[in-house]
Amino acid sequence: MEKENENLKKIKVYVSRRKNNETGEEFNVYKALTKQGKIDLKFRKEIPVEQLPIHTCYILVDVNNLNVNQKFEYPVMWVSKIEAIEEIEFNQNVSDYID
Repeated sequence: MEKENENLKKIKVYVSRRKNNETGEEFNVYKALTKQGKIDLKFRKEIPVEQLPIHTCYILVDVNNLNVNQKFEYPVMWVSKIEAIEEIEFNQNVSDYID
């Protein structure tokens, strides 16, 4: 079991909504927070739409299910299987941010 935990990586995922100018359809755009900063994050078709993140969260991914494509100017991280999604709790109390 420890070996499996060593292979799991926790990745912070930022989700934003975009709109296609031609068709008007909305879709999610994903960014992964890495040591080098934010990079594009894409998911393989094998992952059902219901399992994809819908807002900013952490995903747990096995290293064997991760790939970083660096053939282009900007790298892209590809995920072929999500082990788990961890929600991020945001503080809704405004007084914690303002004196």
